[in-house]
Amino acid sequence: MKRDYKKKLIMGGNGGFSLIELMVAIAIVGIVLVSLSAVFERSGRLYTTQNVSAALQEEVRAAVEIIAREARMAGFDPLKTGDFELKTATSTHLRFTTDLNEDGAVATTGFPNCERLSFRYSAAQQALQIVCNEGGAGQDIQVLIGNSDTLVTAVDFAYRDNDGNPTTFVNQMRSMVITLTAEAPAGRTGMIERSYTTWVDFRNMASNAAYN
Repeated sequence: MKRDYKKKLIMGGNGGFSLIELMVAIAIVGIVLVSLSAVFERSGRLYTTQNVSAALQEEVRAAVEIIAREARMAGFDPLKTGDFELKTATSTHLRFTTDLNEDGAVATTGFPNCERLSFRYSAAQQALQIVCNEGGAGQDIQVLIGNSDTLVTAVDFAYRDNDGNPTTFVNQMRSMVITLTAEAPAGRTGMIERSYTTWVDFRNMASNAAYN
């Protein structure tokens, strides 16, 4: 007996999908693709945020450490001339002289051997500046941190006396707490913000003739 394959195919057999089954399959595939796309998007956003966050934290920390390193030498006056001391000490502006070459004269020839140094916050530029010979001839201003991507949102220099108490009197200052806050764009996450704080001693103040 011959099997009528042609008749079976016309009448619809077991080998194929109906239109409804095909539509359901397409819908399921679409849902899976949308879910995968969302997962990849979240992963990419997290990766970008983590990278920007790490880079920003390092940039802020490096800027604070530069301030701390220079501030430790503030008022260094080995020849006891009385010309090397803290000149300005506010919450956003630190200016001092230091006798780096130990010759008793203030060198203002520029970086990197400048002996009249300032750190100041520019709110207009949202940047922290380092300045050699501020207000004098040959004044040299450089941006320590702050550009088109990284914006400095806050700077705080808080000063302490010999007992660690807050003070606003320059002749009593023996240390300072430096806090710097900045933000940077992290793609679709938007702006992220990071801060760094450190404590630095003014090593030379206790023995400086200008403070005794």
